[in-house]
Amino acid sequence: RKDVISVVASNLAFTALKADGTVVSWGDPLRGGNSQDVQKDLKGVKLIRPCNAAFAALRHDGLVVTWGDPERGGNSSPVQCRLHDVIDIQATKGAFAALRADGRVIAWGDSSCGGDSCTVNDELWAVSQICSSSKVFSAIRENGDVIIWGDGPGPMIMPGRCFQLGLKDVRQVVSCSEAFAALHSHGKVTTWSRMGKFQLSEPEDIEEIRASSGAFAAISSDGSLHAWGDPAAGGSLDVVTSLGPRTWTARLKRRRV
Repeated sequence: RKDVISVVASNLAFTALKADGTVVSWGDPLRGGNSQDVQKDLKGVKLIRPCNAAFAALRHDGLVVTWGDPERGGNSSPVQCRLHDVIDIQATKGAFAALRADGRVIAWGDSSCGGDSCTVNDELWAVSQICSSSKVFSAIRENGDVIIWGDGPGPMIMPGRCFQLGLKDVRQVVSCSEAFAALHSHGKVTTWSRMGKFQLSEPEDIEEIRASSGAFAAISSDGSLHAWGDPAAGGSLDVVTSLGPRTWTARLKRRRV
């Protein structure tokens, strides 16, 4: 097929976005491989997000169209009346969260993957950015506060505003599959997972952070490079010899809070 501008994948299906804003899906119908039931609504699409078993399409008019496993994000009908003026969508393994132009956030899908935000809805206002890991969402408010919600096996820090993690004055959040890294306005970094904060000697004077599936990399204001996380996912700079001596690496060690 011609005029395709992007392709995204669930576990067992693909969806392609064409230049004219239409969408083509194929693969396992139970994992989003059949979009025929919503095809008439898939027009003017500008962004498609996948989770493990469903897709969510954001249209230019701010409306959202979903298909795939109804239990894992493929059915947005319970929140459809609130899915308007949407400017971004993020996904965990089994849920979606949409950011509206008015700073409100709407979540749907598997509650064990962040599909139920009822415990933090009162705090999900004036949001400027949303981010996701495998089972947890985070939202940055305009004042720099970070709100988290989600679930999964094992203990987890309390949903809501992350005072216990020291997450104030945050200007960027990125995620790998199981952790987040927050960049504060003063250039420091806080790394945490659903288990709590990581005990790290985090770098300072950071300007930007990026994430792979299991690690983070950051650039300091002086141009030095830092990496931390799973070495197999790029969390170690030990094998890099051309970047000079100013590098920093660390293995993540959890400290519950």
